[in-house]
Amino acid sequence: MTTYFSTLLTAVVVAWLTALIAGRRFYRERWWDKKYEAYASILDSLHHMSRAMKQDYLLIVDDGLFGGKQKKDDIREKYKESRAELLRLTDVGEFIISKQAVFELRNLLATLGASHEHYSDYISGSSVAVEESLNRIRSLAQKDLNPSAMNRLCGFRDRVRSAIGRGDAP
Repeated sequence: MTTYFSTLLTAVVVAWLTALIAGRRFYRERWWDKKYEAYASILDSLHHMSRAMKQDYLLIVDDGLFGGKQKKDDIREKYKESRAELLRLTDVGEFIISKQAVFELRNLLATLGASHEHYSDYISGSSVAVEESLNRIRSLAQKDLNPSAMNRLCGFRDRVRSAIGRGDAP
């Protein structure tokens, strides 16, 4: 009777611990997915903004010979959509992405909001700011999403399992 009870108790405890660990892992993976989606959206928005500025600058230089009014309107619409997405993600901020990424986005938005005497100066200066921000955000995303951290956790788990198997663990 005692053996049956201890076996049952052990099975319940092991099942509970397994469910607890699996739940935590699921939560961590879902949170990583949300971070990834946020950073991917930021990088995508910065890419579209950069391309829109470069194309708009070409339209200014070519004096409209290259694309016309419809092309200009399409470019500016894509820029506005991308900027609105950056504003949204900046507002969500530290809830999902790192503090450094939020700081970088706020600096970029402040730079983009600065006034310039000529529109061409705004486009050229803003284009450089977006490109630099794109590179910094990419680096911050790699640090924040660091897959090697997950590998370290898995390596720790494997070391614990092997220590238990050898009888080294307490």
